[in-house]
Amino acid sequence: MESTKFPTLGRRLFFRGTIAGLFLSLAFLRLMHSSYSNTRMFTIPNIIISKIPNRTELNHTNNVSGKTKSRYYLPTSDSSLSYSWVDNQWQPPPGVPLYTIQEMRRIFTQGNVLWIGDSTARQDYVTLYNMITSSSSTNDGDHYYSNLTVAQLNEGINVNKGGKITEICDRRYPFDLLLCRNIGNATVDKIVHYDYTEQICFREVFNYINTNWRLLMARYSTILVSVGIWDVIRFQYCGSQNATYVRDVLNVIDEKFSANGHVQLLWKVHCGAGNENASEMDRTGLIQQLTRDWFATHPPPKHSYNVVMIDLAKEMEGRTYGEARIAGDIPPHLGPTARMLFLQMATHAIAQQRGGP
Repeated sequence: MESTKFPTLGRRLFFRGTIAGLFLSLAFLRLMHSSYSNTRMFTIPNIIISKIPNRTELNHTNNVSGKTKSRYYLPTSDSSLSYSWVDNQWQPPPGVPLYTIQEMRRIFTQGNVLWIGDSTARQDYVTLYNMITSSSSTNDGDHYYSNLTVAQLNEGINVNKGGKITEICDRRYPFDLLLCRNIGNATVDKIVHYDYTEQICFREVFNYINTNWRLLMARYSTILVSVGIWDVIRFQYCGSQNATYVRDVLNVIDEKFSANGHVQLLWKVHCGAGNENASEMDRTGLIQQLTRDWFATHPPPKHSYNVVMIDLAKEMEGRTYGEARIAGDIPPHLGPTARMLFLQMATHAIAQQRGGP
């Protein structure tokens, strides 16, 4: 009997021990899952928010594993920080402010401003002018866009188009301007020059910067460049250049401006035209990627972050081609919602560079 009793007891103890071990393992796994869920819920949003500087911070580098990021405009340097869309309405990522018209006016009237580029630059130029000179920009209190109509935003966006000059620029500069306007600064007693020069190809922008950079540095505090459409859909006019010519333009800009922090230069990554064929879409995509690669591989000089990329094309993914395009008056142009998105992005980039509005 004893020879059969002890094996039976051993089996019972082994079985009970196994059941108890399984129970304890399940309890431990449940506890770990609960802890992980709480960590995921509360920690990850905090990490995301901590990566985004507020409007009072001046931070264009992030040290990740000892590597320093280059001059990407921050909300587009990390895909998790992009603007979000609901239908055709955009929202800034967490931590990135939605700038009021008054704030945009203050930021863009701290010094003379020059726009360089094709008709997309002209339409951005006029749209911003319409916004910051509207009654909403001078009234007390904070206003976003509720007091602006589409007609107000679009008013005059094709002024002086195609050589039909209806608005004369009498600014006596030794370089070409197609439009020149004045904007009063509401906080100090001064007039800001707000100008636009038409340069429609990469080749033209290269020559313009290379020839006039000393005068531009002496005259302007903010320069915005919007070009690229013609080098895709009218590349024969632009000289049948290889798409890699965009690197030459960026190199000359970097050479002339990157070591002079008092001038801020913003380069817009252009969106494709709505009527591009397959090969033109490929060319647009190549130019966009070459631009991103250039900024990723050209870190700024120490203490100088004044040449930055505004990647509108990335933020407009899914709304550039086909029925979802936010279309403007003609296929190369975007509608006012897209232009306002770029202006918000540009405003934020300038505010970051200056350490706040």
